[in-house]
Order: sequence, then structure tokens, then C-alpha cells
Amino acid sequence: MKTFSRKNVLGWALVAIVSCTALGDALAREGAGRPPRAPNPGEIALPFRKLEVSAFGRRRGEHRTLLTSPRMYQTFVGSPPPEGLDFQREWVFLYAPGTMPTGGYEADISYIGRSTDGRTLTIETRLFEPGHHCFVTQALTNPYVLVSFPRPEAVQRVVFTHVTEVRDCPSEPTLSSPDVEAEPE
Repeated sequence: MKTFSRKNVLGWALVAIVSCTALGDALAREGAGRPPRAPNPGEIALPFRKLEVSAFGRRRGEHRTLLTSPRMYQTFVGSPPPEGLDFQREWVFLYAPGTMPTGGYEADISYIGRSTDGRTLTIETRLFEPGHHCFVTQALTNPYVLVSFPRPEAVQRVVFTHVTEVRDCPSEPTLSSPDVEAEPE
């Protein structure tokens, strides 16, 4: 008969917990990166790209901020703009929904458009929330997203719209059993 030390059992329990949490966070993020929604009547959709940058020095709290200069970028993001970002040709938008109670939340931009007369810029933010059955990190998180898009001319007004979407996860996560048996003591 094999005996298992408490250390081995606790080690496997920790692996199972971390695996469930990672699986839950991944399932809660499923669907990210989908194409932007169709433009509203009288609007032209603008292409945008997600900036893969760290914004750990950014201001905390909820933000929907249009960044139109390197100085604004530095102030709100907490680091200099990435190389190649030209504010004469493009702007950056920061969406941060604030501090969330767990992992599994994701900030997203689903649409940027301008009116046909060019005077109104519309930006739709989206917050994905983990569903009831999602296994998520049990820690405060601060999701955010930064996107760049072509600088529109003659903008006089910016309209923000927002959608919150709850993602469901399977009610029972599946774990694969390890192929390696624990070593007897």
C-alpha cells in the first residue's frame, strides 16, 4: 500500500486550485478579440488596434479617457508612449472600469466611429464579467485596455456608450488527473 506525505497531498491540492483558477479566468475571457460591431446609421467605423503595453503606473479608478498627446499618455498611463506612436496621426483611448473584486473581468473596446460630418466621435466600451460558475482569481484586479486609432479631424464632441456582458462558464470544471503517481515515502 502506498502512503502519501502531507506535503505531496497539499502540493497536488495547490496544483488543482491553480489549474481551476486559470481555467476559470481563461473561460471568462473567451471571446475577446472579436471583430468590432457594425457602425450606427450616419457613422463611419474607425479601425483601431489594441496596444499591448503595461499601464501599472496609471491612475486608479474608472476611466474613459481620450489621450491626444504624449504628455496626456504619460499622465494617465504612467509610462511614456510606445515607440512609433505618432499623436499627429493617431490618438489613444484608455478604458479602465476600476477595481474589480476578483479576476475574470475584462475591459474591451467594441466600437469607435465618427459621424459623417466628422464632428462627433463615438466610443463603445464593454466590460466582460465572470458568470456565477466561473472559477476566478480571488484577488482585487484592475483591468484596462488601451487602443490607438486614426486621429479624426474636426471632432467637437465625444460620446461614450457602455455595455456590460456576463460570461457563463461550465458549472463543473474538468481536471485531468496527473499521469505521474506520487512517490511513496
